[in-house]
Amino acid sequence: MSSLKGAFRMPGTRPTMIRTFVILTSLVPLAIGVAAAQTGDENWSVEFDGAGLIGRVFALGTYNGELVAGGYREFRTDGRTIDHVARLSGDEWLPFGSGVSGPVRDVVVYDGDLVVAGEFTTAGGAQAQSVARWDGSQWHPLGAGLELSWWFEAEVWALAVYEGELYAGGNFDESGGQPLHFIAKWTGSEWVSVGGGVDGSYEPKVLDMVVHEQKLIVCGEFDTAGGQPARGIAAWDGSSWSPLGEGLDGNLTSVFAVESHDGNLYAGGNFQVAGGDPSIENLAEWDGSSWNDIGEIPDWDISVAVYSLQSYQGSLYVGGDFIEAGGVSSSRVARYDGNQWHSVGGIFGTDLATTAIAMTVLDEKLYIGGEFDYGGPGGLALEEYTFSSNVIGYDGSDYFNAGDGLGFDGGAVKLLDYDGGIFAAGGFAGAGNALAINVGFFDGTDWRPMGYIQGGQIDDAILFEGEIVIVGGFDRIDGQEISNVARHDGTEWLPMGPTGGGDVLEIYDGELYAAGLGQPIKWNGATWERVGPSGTVFGQAYDMEVYDGKLFVGGYLGGEGLSPNLIAWNGSSWENVGDGTNDTVAALTVHQDELIVGGWFTQVGGGVAANTIAAWDGSSWREFGGGLAASVNSLASVGDLLFASGGFNPSVGIPMQFVGYWDGSQWNAMGSGINAYAWSFLPDPAEGVVYVGGGFSEAGGVPAGGLTTWRSMEAPSSTPEDAGSAGPPLVLGSPFPNPFRDETTVRFALPDPQPVSLAVFDVVGRRVATLAEAVLSAGSHAVRWDGTARSGNPVPKGIYFLRLQTPDGTRERKVNRID
Repeated sequence: MSSLKGAFRMPGTRPTMIRTFVILTSLVPLAIGVAAAQTGDENWSVEFDGAGLIGRVFALGTYNGELVAGGYREFRTDGRTIDHVARLSGDEWLPFGSGVSGPVRDVVVYDGDLVVAGEFTTAGGAQAQSVARWDGSQWHPLGAGLELSWWFEAEVWALAVYEGELYAGGNFDESGGQPLHFIAKWTGSEWVSVGGGVDGSYEPKVLDMVVHEQKLIVCGEFDTAGGQPARGIAAWDGSSWSPLGEGLDGNLTSVFAVESHDGNLYAGGNFQVAGGDPSIENLAEWDGSSWNDIGEIPDWDISVAVYSLQSYQGSLYVGGDFIEAGGVSSSRVARYDGNQWHSVGGIFGTDLATTAIAMTVLDEKLYIGGEFDYGGPGGLALEEYTFSSNVIGYDGSDYFNAGDGLGFDGGAVKLLDYDGGIFAAGGFAGAGNALAINVGFFDGTDWRPMGYIQGGQIDDAILFEGEIVIVGGFDRIDGQEISNVARHDGTEWLPMGPTGGGDVLEIYDGELYAAGLGQPIKWNGATWERVGPSGTVFGQAYDMEVYDGKLFVGGYLGGEGLSPNLIAWNGSSWENVGDGTNDTVAALTVHQDELIVGGWFTQVGGGVAANTIAAWDGSSWREFGGGLAASVNSLASVGDLLFASGGFNPSVGIPMQFVGYWDGSQWNAMGSGINAYAWSFLPDPAEGVVYVGGGFSEAGGVPAGGLTTWRSMEAPSSTPEDAGSAGPPLVLGSPFPNPFRDETTVRFALPDPQPVSLAVFDVVGRRVATLAEAVLSAGSHAVRWDGTARSGNPVPKGIYFLRLQTPDGTRERKVNRID
């Protein structure tokens, strides 16, 4: 492989804000997503998704010796989309036929079949209301299913087999017109009531069930069971209900999980009182006669709850969104041995929604599902962590991935050919199965970390005198105070003198240059010094390139006597470059003896029309390739081809989605393209591919976590007919303010008049509030949420999800309510 210039730079904003800027300001192109599969998509790799599953995991179970996962949204993994329920076969996640049409909240094996439950209306394309069974080859409904008379879909949260019969619990009240009370039993032909069921003053529901001491223990949100007081938890013996003491109580209380372990029953949730004792919160032990405290799980930044419990290797494992249990620090998962608490390190993620929602045991190993990025022991020993999104395994001492992947969980700003492999830098926390904080090394098979970069992402990287040099907004590496610029000598990261850093690096005449905000600087071997007289250059630089014996610098630049946005250093002074451009220069590369310039401009040389891309031959400008609408943010020359990435897509008249290439006579689409910007290109001639890094999550319609490869170097014979078929997008904007205390505004846009449901859900998928439920006109809309639930009571502080559902699709955003 050979190193290649072309790191992404977003005009008008500092590179350290790239990922936030893309999320907040590129709603339209990002919401369009990747078009349907097109000619050329076969050239994109399917290997660069992340380990684990892309998509929040609500349920875990086992079937025919394999791990089964159910989730809220469609899972994206191993080059495919899986509709809400998946099985892990070796290292590969596979579907169950065509899956089900909505969220899966629980799974269980009954009479040799897999039964799944949740919020769906079809299974395998056939009608199946909220519950269905898989017989090993196809899906079947279970009678009329389970329904909620006053809403579109029921929520079936829990399944259990008790005395050979199948039970289901959730938020439903009928089946085929027959009344039910939030729990039902399957007779083999129909669903029937269970002793009058459970009830409560506001939206009662069953959330979990377990068999304990020959009784079915049921928990959730209810006040009575079989007409008797039973706050949040009750027992069914096959003929009648009984309470468990005074039950579990509190404000807006939910009992999410129950587990039978070592002769005792354990219950977890967000309750504040157990058996009348206000000192017992969130987790309690029932010894057969009373509720006992086994150690506090305290609140921290959000409203803490226990969401999952699992008996494993003689201990009780507890999962939720806590960071401490019984006085022991342990992130979202902890172990209780019957006498004391133990840390298991835990699972970690990038935001407050990190949660362990489900657990199960398979082949003497514990599996954890939820919303998270990686698991490990805690501390800075990165090699001891395993990156496995949303589902991970634990063998009692070490974590391991559940499904392989080679992608990132964020963006790759720069890829370098280094030491027989690939060095990657950017803004990510995981690479493949490894916890790699902003830097990683790929040996062709696996990724490994290359340091712990803290304080900000990396904006550029380069090889200089046999060492890697990085520049960005960071302030610590591996615990040392190293700011903005650092070098790796093959063993460790070292500082490179005091400097304000920069955003882009280049080597010119054997010396290392850095540029960013203000005057460019260069490294003299001991320290950094200004290039040219102080104050000569001002503005923001976004890229540099050596051409015609000079160092060219592009950006949003100015200076007395200098051409706007593009200047050149001849080794002793700064020069004009043909009167520059009329707007920002974002990318530079040399292609076939010309300097190719990309950005946001519409003119070069004081009057030559050039729509975002132009060529400079050392003395004059010319328009290049008919131009590219919107913006050009990265460029790279690979043999006879010029690769470009930017804000172009079919909706602005360019038959390429965020990326394409020029073959000498025309621009060519790369299949259906990618769903966000590419920032770096690195060819591997031996494999006949180009590695592409950026902020995208899809390439060619399949998952690609910020990294993928494009195999064909040749132009397609023709442009696919449907390349320009993408219509106006369905958009759900970021709520503002976010976080919020009293009120936040949610904006969304519709491509045409259609029915709309905009609702608020908590981290485990309970509907909290409905903000809009109507047929709305095309165009923009705004709705305010005052932070209250449907009951009118304020919701607790914490993470919530805004979900916009229409016939055109579903969009989701996170929002954080604070005190």
